Amino acid sequence: MDSITQAALGAAVGETLLGRKVGNKAPIWGAILGTLPDLDVFFNPLMSQVEQLSFHRGPSHSILFALVVAPLVGAGLTRLHRQYQISWKEWGVLAFLCIVTHPLLDTLTNYGTQLFWPFTNYPVTWASIAIIDPLYTVPLLLGVIVAMIVRKPERRSVWNRWGVILSSAYLLLTMGNKLYVDSVFRGELQEQGIAYNQFMTTPTVLNNLLWTGLAANESRVWVALYSVFDGGQPVRFKTFEKRSEVIAESMNEPAIQKLLWFSQGYYTIEVSGDSTLFHDMHVGRRDAFIEEDSRFIFSFLLLRDTLSDRYTDFRPLEMSFDVDSETWNRFWRRVWGEHP
Repeated sequence: MDSITQAALGAAVGETLLGRKVGNKAPIWGAILGTLPDLDVFFNPLMSQVEQLSFHRGPSHSILFALVVAPLVGAGLTRLHRQYQISWKEWGVLAFLCIVTHPLLDTLTNYGTQLFWPFTNYPVTWASIAIIDPLYTVPLLLGVIVAMIVRKPERRSVWNRWGVILSSAYLLLTMGNKLYVDSVFRGELQEQGIAYNQFMTTPTVLNNLLWTGLAANESRVWVALYSVFDGGQPVRFKTFEKRSEVIAESMNEPAIQKLLWFSQGYYTIEVSGDSTLFHDMHVGRRDAFIEEDSRFIFSFLLLRDTLSDRYTDFRPLEMSFDVDSETWNRFWRRVWGEHP
């Protein structure tokens, strides 16, 4: 999720646990600790492009990280705030829950989070909520802000509690919505005779009404949009060729293995002149597949080793989220069930 949401969640957790005892210090430290796992990006200059791809949402987003760091933070906060009769265990519990709720929330998005590192690098992905969804963030944020302003302890806890309740209820709603959307996509895939061996759905940005469905086999990826307001209209799938034969001789190269792992099997390869591009599809395109063609959010230029004549490295292309007003208009019309 975005940093504002993670800070709001950490602040809400901190306020819930120690707000009555230490006042605004609880949500402030909660917000700081809630964003701590995302500081892994500061290590990027020390790593290769291949290492960077798996480091984000890796060690710092694991349960083990929270377990190791929380007691240290708890001890430090106990010494820092000696004026409060708060044990290091209480501060440690606050630190653990503020840190661990960050990756737990991230697992509900489509990126992939290595929750059980170092025992496995499997990217846990439930993909029931968009990376940015104001209907989750706003109640949480408002509840914390008002709680920090209100002076009476009993009233501040009420505001924070309602923020947590409303945002958590919305999370449950997104999970139920996902189960319904999954059933719609699976039914359409079966009805249209599409043979696939992996499948996922994920909501589009800023909402939980319009969903992207992806299905893939060894050679193709099918992508479609479905709005909960579509009614009984058939789902229209677009077909993308993986073109995995382009990288067949490089399949065992660590760089290619890393890209296949990151894309979770949803990718397409483009050969343009002397350039070979690997497009990840599971995170999506900047137009949410509204237009016939657009840039993928994650694309990588494959680099060929002249000696082995294999692709042994890659360079990520600069991400761009610029979308023109017409595409935005079409997107929101599609959210509400209007087909182009």
